Amino acid sequence: MAPSEGEPVLFSWPWYNSIAGLGLWIVLVLAMVVPKANRTARVLLILAPLGVVLAGWFAFALFMGGTSADRAMFDVMVFALAVGSATLWLLAHHFALGAWHKSLLAAMGVALGVTLVAGLSLGFGSGEALTGTALVGVMMIVTVLGYALAARGYRSRRAWRFLVYLAVGGAVGSFVGTLLVISIFSLILGNGPGGVRMFLMVVIWGGLMVAAMVFLTALPFAVLGLCSRFFRQRLILCSPQQPAPSCDNCDASPAAT
Repeated sequence: MAPSEGEPVLFSWPWYNSIAGLGLWIVLVLAMVVPKANRTARVLLILAPLGVVLAGWFAFALFMGGTSADRAMFDVMVFALAVGSATLWLLAHHFALGAWHKSLLAAMGVALGVTLVAGLSLGFGSGEALTGTALVGVMMIVTVLGYALAARGYRSRRAWRFLVYLAVGGAVGSFVGTLLVISIFSLILGNGPGGVRMFLMVVIWGGLMVAAMVFLTALPFAVLGLCSRFFRQRLILCSPQQPAPSCDNCDASPAAT
């Protein structure tokens, strides 16, 4: 029998190799402190929905079982979605400064940036990590489209319309995005779900999963945006009937409830 333990092996792990795992936290901190309008204690309210999302995910993961290694990719995906939603709310006053198509492109740029940082956290060295990064990208785009549609639906200042439009926009975007991703991967890899029925089943279940993750992640942030006067003002500024405001107005926002 061979010895159960051998000689200890020293392994050097440079500190900068851990930066990738902190990337999403860095994005969140920068979004909180760099914009002048966010340099107020009221911006800390954004941490409440972030904590709700993470606590809900970890409770669900414990209920489902498995090890931390098994859910490592999903941990990063959920955290990326949460940071993405937080960043969109933190920068919403900037999105309201230009035409709607420019605002949409800017929000998409933020979504792409969060996706790339999440990809660094996952690592680009494996097919599984690339798949996870692609899923994060799809869900971030769906999140942006859902928020954009919900902001247009909020023109009547009714909270339920905002939530309904957010859910509908996220669901439609999720099914379309899932269909496109599966089709592209099938063409690249040369194989996909066997048969039309199996293909449709994968699209339906995949779309439902993406829609659920996007909506349940965005929901706590939407509730904050509707209940907090500080963030609700940003939502009103993004409504289509509002004139283009100056960023100075964001600093003079009333105290949050």
